[in-house]
Amino acid sequence: MTELITDFVDFIEYNIYQNELIYRSIIIANDIEEIGIIKNLFETNNHNVVIFKEDELNINYDMIDNRVVLMTKKHFVAFLEFGQFSSFNFIGISYTIDDEDVETLIQSFYEKTNNNIDNTIILSKNKSKKPKR
Repeated sequence: MTELITDFVDFIEYNIYQNELIYRSIIIANDIEEIGIIKNLFETNNHNVVIFKEDELNINYDMIDNRVVLMTKKHFVAFLEFGQFSSFNFIGISYTIDDEDVETLIQSFYEKTNNNIDNTIILSKNKSKKPKR
């Protein structure tokens, strides 16, 4: 499993961050244990990381100066309900999350943003959606 997580973070680093103009990212991990691994990998690459916690909904995530907001798949739904995602233009869904959950997460994002995702890159193990130019 650790190899999948490392591959995921490496792909983001070398194929997304180095080739796209990414201001802020939402990275969705499968669980709390995986959050720790992903956080360490991003920090090793000199990225500032903040972990979204459902009990901290009063934080304005559009205003924080961190490139990566890391959360579990469960917390992503709460994050969408909170409605703070205007400054995020990349969503990475961990390769360890099963296909059914990936589809649910993407569908939740589509519904919350009223299908207005033209400027958002979405990466999961089975697909990558790049914005239209």
